[in-house]
Amino acid sequence: STPSYNPNPFVTGISSHDYQQLLSNPNHPLYNRSIRGLFSPGSTIKPFYAIAALSDHYITKASQIFDPGWFQLPHTKHIYHDWKRNGHGWVNITKAITVSCDTFFYELAVQMGIKEIDNTLHRFGFGLPTGIDIGEELPGTVPSPQWKRTHQEHPWYTGDTIITGIGQGSLLVTPLQLAEATAMLAEHGKHIQPHLLLYSSLANDKTEFTPMIDPTIYAHHSAAWSTVIKAMTNVIYSAKGTAVRFGKKTSYIAAGKTGTAQVYGKTRDEEYARTNIPKKLRNNHLFIVFAPVKHPKIALAVVVEHAGEADGVARKIIDFYLHGDQPSNQKGHT
Repeated sequence: STPSYNPNPFVTGISSHDYQQLLSNPNHPLYNRSIRGLFSPGSTIKPFYAIAALSDHYITKASQIFDPGWFQLPHTKHIYHDWKRNGHGWVNITKAITVSCDTFFYELAVQMGIKEIDNTLHRFGFGLPTGIDIGEELPGTVPSPQWKRTHQEHPWYTGDTIITGIGQGSLLVTPLQLAEATAMLAEHGKHIQPHLLLYSSLANDKTEFTPMIDPTIYAHHSAAWSTVIKAMTNVIYSAKGTAVRFGKKTSYIAAGKTGTAQVYGKTRDEEYARTNIPKKLRNNHLFIVFAPVKHPKIALAVVVEHAGEADGVARKIIDFYLHGDQPSNQKGHT
């Protein structure tokens, strides 16, 4: 979580002046964004919907729609725009993840319905604390018709389902939840609880702690995992992939998904959003990724507030984790 702060003065005795400086800092360095930051996940949520949709036969790998750049429910006037003004043409699930086609997921959300979407999100740990051994973790929000009646005193509309299908609306997640779900995807549904503490020691009594392994998510259609993961590798390595800052030359194969979450207004124009509104109102950018694909060692979720650098940040972290302070091989995949 950044910006951060030096924790040592809290041990030795921090002065009132220094503490007030931390409290009044507009960037909120005392706020642990990894477990308490609540963000719209944007398109990073799409791979998890895709797993459920393929597994439960809402779609197949070959299912296609034509994307003209917008989606509209029958007998309604409201138009839901894709991020690409003229659309992506014919799109199947692989292409929809690779190019992050909103129109495909608008239609998929209507097919699945909010009940199935909620079930999918909960299976991947959204809306629930991860249980990591750090205090004050927030559970996020998985919206539902009952949640909306309770918290907003309004009925649920199909339009709510549609925008939930692209990770917008009232859906809120923490970066740690996104990382946990990404690890589950990397492991084809195996869920290991996030965990930090190695052991505790009192006198001669040493107690070791091991992470809890929860029941695995089983897909009715097991190929769903490989289909979605292949699409996520395309996000990075395909010419049409959206992870342009990650780079295509790596010494490992990674699988990822970009996401953009609107903070203010309705514009989908990234260039306008970057240059014509105050920084604190600009879009958040997200990236989930794991590597190597065949034998995963690291899963990441990066959220960069009000700037489009999440995939570039993730690349630096993975290179450091897998190669230490040596840059990864730029000659190609291994």
